[in-house]
Amino acid sequence: MTAEKSLYKYALLAGLALCALPMPSVRAEETPSPIVPFVIPNGRPGEEEIREIVRTLHANGYGQFMPYPSTGLDYGYLGEDFFRMMGWFIDEARRLGLKVWLYDEFNWPSGSAHGRVPAENADCLYRELIAVTNAAGDVSWQTLVSREKNVDNDCLDTNNLEPESVTRFLELTHQAYARHFGRDMGTVIRGFFTDEPGHCSSAWRLRRPPNQALALPYWRSMEDDYAAATGGRAFRADCIEELKAGTLATGEALRTWTAIRSARYRQSYFDRIAAFCASNGLVSTGHIYEEHAPAECARVNGLPLRTLEGLTKPGIDLVFSNAGPGYEWLTLALGQSAAWHRGRPGSVELFALGPCDLTFAMMRRQYWLAALFGIDTYFQSLYHQCARRFETKDSYAMFTSPAQPWFGESRLLHDEARKAAAWAKKPQVCALAVVYPQRTAGACALARRPAPDLAGLCRTLSWNGFNYLLIEEDEKTGLPHVLDWQGTNLVDRATGARLVGAEAILDWAERRLGRRRTPGRIVRDYLDGSRVTVDVAACSVMVETKGGESDGAPPPASASRDVRPGAEAGWRLKLDGPSRRRVWFWTSNVGPVVNRPWESGPKAKAANQRRDQPDNSAKVTLEEDLKGVRFVLRTAGKDRLSVTLDGKPLDFSEEATSLVYSFNEICRETKPVDLAAGEHILVLSGGRDGKMFFPALWMVGDFAERAPGRLSPLPASVGLGSLAAAGLGSFAGTATYSTEATFARGERLAVDGGGAVVRVRYGGRDLGARGWDPFAWEIPPDLAGRKLPLEIDVITSVRPIFGSDKSPDACLNHSLWVESTLADPSPVGLRRVTAETVRDDARPASTTSL
Repeated sequence: MTAEKSLYKYALLAGLALCALPMPSVRAEETPSPIVPFVIPNGRPGEEEIREIVRTLHANGYGQFMPYPSTGLDYGYLGEDFFRMMGWFIDEARRLGLKVWLYDEFNWPSGSAHGRVPAENADCLYRELIAVTNAAGDVSWQTLVSREKNVDNDCLDTNNLEPESVTRFLELTHQAYARHFGRDMGTVIRGFFTDEPGHCSSAWRLRRPPNQALALPYWRSMEDDYAAATGGRAFRADCIEELKAGTLATGEALRTWTAIRSARYRQSYFDRIAAFCASNGLVSTGHIYEEHAPAECARVNGLPLRTLEGLTKPGIDLVFSNAGPGYEWLTLALGQSAAWHRGRPGSVELFALGPCDLTFAMMRRQYWLAALFGIDTYFQSLYHQCARRFETKDSYAMFTSPAQPWFGESRLLHDEARKAAAWAKKPQVCALAVVYPQRTAGACALARRPAPDLAGLCRTLSWNGFNYLLIEEDEKTGLPHVLDWQGTNLVDRATGARLVGAEAILDWAERRLGRRRTPGRIVRDYLDGSRVTVDVAACSVMVETKGGESDGAPPPASASRDVRPGAEAGWRLKLDGPSRRRVWFWTSNVGPVVNRPWESGPKAKAANQRRDQPDNSAKVTLEEDLKGVRFVLRTAGKDRLSVTLDGKPLDFSEEATSLVYSFNEICRETKPVDLAAGEHILVLSGGRDGKMFFPALWMVGDFAERAPGRLSPLPASVGLGSLAAAGLGSFAGTATYSTEATFARGERLAVDGGGAVVRVRYGGRDLGARGWDPFAWEIPPDLAGRKLPLEIDVITSVRPIFGSDKSPDACLNHSLWVESTLADPSPVGLRRVTAETVRDDARPASTTSL
């Protein structure tokens, strides 16, 4: 690779070694995994249940975790039963050598102690100051107090700009934890995680006057703070003057307000939490709200860079995982810059919206993307102790728990996350600063005018491989190139030249930075001469060292041949569990989207006006008799469901064991039922089946479904292709394909599993698992030339148990925030098996260890 010596010089002289902390001296396998699962306890879990969760995490390589008090937990939040449960988590972690992070709220946003703070003191309720104009242009002022509940937390919103709000919040949460677990702070307990404390969704429900001209978050000393910052000027008078002049978005009043709001936010909330954590040997981390949208982020957080730096380990929230040109590149850049200003790597919350069929390759890509932006700790969703939460949190799902068939292969993720985290600590080359127009963005947001397109600029630069550092408007920088703003126009600070459009920006970057754009490849150069490239679409990672060695792409095959099962009809197939077919109960009564104030209207499935069966019914046709079928009914939730089969009630008297972890806990099942060939009708009573991740009924057994609604016995052998093509689209688990095969010396085995995790055994020897390309295994020389048993495990995600929202019978009463990662039907299965020959001179003499 080409050494850009001039850029190294700038980086060294300017002190821009991003997060330049010492590299770890221990071996990678001894470094605790940087993956931190959110663990959600539900109901009233007993001591053994909690300790078993910690033991399971430990057994699967997780070195730290964070209990997440959330919907479905029946212990009173912050009560004695709650702290007793937390004690079980912490005690078992101490015994096993794991670390614990403490989440500082119930659900989110942080700051209210699940509504207790504003419920105890009306002065702590969220407020807005509203400017109203009349037909004559006169301006009057109103103060609105929110007494509506937060959409996400079902409680009143607190005002974290009021010191007494935060004082009470700290008393109820952080100080209460210290009283119970003070001896573990700084040892077992690593720190506190705060989550979107400025997110007051009850503001969406405020009844604002239709002729409002301005609405902004308010605290009681706001106007005094403004006067102190402006030499005695009056905030309302300044706003009225700028309103009448039409300069509210470009004047100084709202720019100044944005800055004092940030200072207030830091002083009242973030700095006090950081001080508490520091005094107890803890780290404060978490993230703010709306990082991806500059205007809204500034409106809610003031100066986002300065606010986020109030955390000792600044964090971000990568809500989505579908990285591409329009991704949350500003969020990543904000995290990188806040971490650099803090002088330590940051953290990230990953996969909150799933989807739950994310491949290992996609998860690995997200770790590396975060690492390239200086982030070394990966809070990951979600370890559900039971699935009750999906009764209300029904639009997205992700599982980092035994519910995922791949959970036992988590060490693949740990090893890769460790490698990525190590690179997050290395000093990078950077020659470009980008000004974050925080005050302008805040003023534009409040005045409801277009703001500078910082998000678009970050998308353009990041997607094309350019590294840059966000800086504040008045921040001095030693970097040689600075992109700044004049109003909403982007300019080269050195020349004043305007840059309009992506092509102009990229042409400028290529000329000034001395490197070509790399669309879709995120590139980082390091001061030691190494380079890391993440190919976003391919989910690949390439590491190159100064000496020219590389790690990432396998040597190409000089020849290949298909591995076939010989004279057999196909690959022998063994499944480690039954098919778990979600039963969709068709209904014409599809109502409006519920509990989503930002959405309205009926779901599109209402167009499916079938007339051949009654509402709340499902039809299934058996091509042959099926024995030992079980029906599994969801019993958790407000509905009291019952089901009839061909007019006769089903008896759900058995404890559920046929589903997966966390779903058995919310269900009951029938004894095995033998079903005759032909058509059968199931009818649901007592409620509706309208939630994607909270099904009403499953049909479980050894069957295949090659056509919708038509079931047949399992195949004994299959050809190459997806599980769905073999009728096993509702199977979630490990599918083992076996045959006998012979490999010549020097050949390697290559497998296409449709994106799934694949494990190979040959000649009775475990050759290991792969979660991303290259899905290739070297054949041990002592096994070459012999016809031996070959077993290939294809390990799915949990996604198939929920059925397809594109099924003709699917009737959801809510929208899905994210689509499945994989195609529908899923491509997972044994799609191709080849023996590849690699020339000896193509094999690397050595590879770079990450």
